[in-house]
Amino acid sequence: MRIIETEADIEEGLAHLARRDRRLKKVIRIAGPVPLRRRENGFIGLARIVCAQQLSVASASAIWARFEAAFPGCLPAAIAAADDAALRATGMSAPKIKTLRAAATACLEGLDFDHLARLPGEAAHARLTAIKGIG
Repeated sequence: MRIIETEADIEEGLAHLARRDRRLKKVIRIAGPVPLRRRENGFIGLARIVCAQQLSVASASAIWARFEAAFPGCLPAAIAAADDAALRATGMSAPKIKTLRAAATACLEGLDFDHLARLPGEAAHARLTAIKGIG
């Protein structure tokens, strides 16, 4: 597995796809450039994904803004120690709070996102879905 980090990585991948299936060459040309969409990695990235699940972009953005204001830096220790009322006040639902707490606890117990990023996809998936509420 290779992590896409630059526009050049995207172009290289599209060129590879076009070589593998010439029908894609036309699709790629018609679709135009594919933007590089980077998100935060680590616990903050996972927390943001949990926040946004099954919500509109506008709702997720509003809740995330309140969450970031209440928990600057989105530190696992702060999330694990926060009481339910403080987390609920940001707009997080009870299931999302449980998931965030489980993920924060996993981080505090040694979950290493840098290591996770280097694992084969299946191993990373297994490690993440072992966290209650993920997957």
